[in-house]
Amino acid sequence: MSGAKSHRPFLWGASTSSYQVEGVIRNNDSNYFTTSEPMKKRISSLTGPSLMYKYSTQILLRPAGEAAHAWDPLYYLSDFDLASELGMNAFRIAIEWARIEPEKDQWDQDAIDHYKQMIRSMRERGLTPVITLNHLTLPLWILTPPSRFTKKIGQGILPSPLRDLPLADPPASDPYWKSLRGWENKETVKEFVRFVAIVVQELLDQVDHWVTIGEPVASVIGAGYIAGLWPPGFLLDGNRAKNVLHNLIEAHVQAYDKITSLDNVDGDRDGISKMVGFSHAIVAVSPAKPARLFGATFKNNQEAAKNFDYFINDYFINAVVNGEEDLNYLDTLERHNKDSKSFIVHESWKNKVDFIGVEYYRRVYVHYRHILALSPAKFVGETLINHLHSRSHSQPHGILNNLRC
Repeated sequence: MSGAKSHRPFLWGASTSSYQVEGVIRNNDSNYFTTSEPMKKRISSLTGPSLMYKYSTQILLRPAGEAAHAWDPLYYLSDFDLASELGMNAFRIAIEWARIEPEKDQWDQDAIDHYKQMIRSMRERGLTPVITLNHLTLPLWILTPPSRFTKKIGQGILPSPLRDLPLADPPASDPYWKSLRGWENKETVKEFVRFVAIVVQELLDQVDHWVTIGEPVASVIGAGYIAGLWPPGFLLDGNRAKNVLHNLIEAHVQAYDKITSLDNVDGDRDGISKMVGFSHAIVAVSPAKPARLFGATFKNNQEAAKNFDYFINDYFINAVVNGEEDLNYLDTLERHNKDSKSFIVHESWKNKVDFIGVEYYRRVYVHYRHILALSPAKFVGETLINHLHSRSHSQPHGILNNLRC
């Protein structure tokens, strides 16, 4: 991770996510999602191999549960000691919103103090704290993932798993509607900025490096609103995804401005009081070879790969660096046409990032799929193959790839 000043030290360290390591977090959307019996059954069914979808990798949801006990000082101190012994000089943790504000306007000072002590322990071992303010999870009052979905007309007569796809809204009785419905609601942006303000004021004397949001495009939108595998679990919901994308950009920008206005303490005495960025899951993208004799051509796959690359890798960066909101692309797939009336430049979004935390996991091969091209989520750029699990990039893997329409 590098900053704007050449004299800043190179940071080399480890990174954790609160829900994945702390344990005993039961009041956020991820725990609700992974313990919901209807959700577990649906995702197991949708991703399970069948005669129609034989290349699927079945997903069996499991909650984090006790996880790695990293909330316990015995365990987090051991982690920090090990990081120091390995020569690391930084450690990134996430602040769990559901711990700090378990209900709206109910702030848990004990949880805040616990994180303070955790960060002090890092600094005592020569580790620069890097703090993620939102690493995917949301309190249940912000987002209670829907357990059930109504069906589109005629969907009930389709073969499984098509009849089980979450293509319509949850029923009116679902607890989802009593929450703020997550990032699709602009009220969540306001609540997030309030949360950021509380946390930053509590920690600013010890923390200079802030990550606003973790993996907003690939994980929050891609897994939660397109693939349906993570909270809230919508599938191919392009309309919700567009709202979420706009609100995530606003959340980052407003959090950047809030942190900049509050953090005037140089915790590590390097002459800079704050560095604010976001973590971005970026993938190397290539077009896949056509999987069938009669189907998408390589040219189709090339175009799909370009769209996927533009949306997953470039869109969010273009927004928070150049202020660009390419609504024209989301509607027409015409990439980066600055002459379009739907290509908007927000002056208030420009240069709202001091660093970008690049998370690189894999290369993917992208396939054109009719079902995605005809859906409101066409801007995603079609479906991908995870190269790490694929013997041949001519065979698709994953829920969307299996919908061979």
